[in-house]
Amino acid sequence: MDNFKIDITAKGRDSLAKALEIAFSHNAAAGKAESYEIVALKSDVYNGTPENLDGRTALVFRRSKDDGRKSAVPLPFKLDAAGAADWAERWLAETDYGREPDHDGHNGKGWRVFTGSWGHVCGDHYAVCAVLPAWAMYGK
Repeated sequence: MDNFKIDITAKGRDSLAKALEIAFSHNAAAGKAESYEIVALKSDVYNGTPENLDGRTALVFRRSKDDGRKSAVPLPFKLDAAGAADWAERWLAETDYGREPDHDGHNGKGWRVFTGSWGHVCGDHYAVCAVLPAWAMYGK
């Protein structure tokens, strides 16, 4: 499927695993990632990355390790959605979430999983999906 797109914001390990399972089932060859990147997100008119994410740091799982992209880090083994969820959860635990939103309620540390247009992340055709920190907001 060429026009796969996902954008989920939530909280919790089980939900993260399910979101990654959806992305990996559609966007990863044989359901596995072979490399990753830590990137500063940048939107443009073609890549479908939401403008409000410009400059935010994301963990991008990729389905290829031999595509000539110098900034991609090959994984020592193929990573499935469950392994990616564990990796992402550990990365999120040490990532800066930025300032908490000010609203009539409270916040918790959550996450956002997304792809842009055509299932890519910032124009990376080999991206499975991006994971980034997101505040879970609880209104009154």
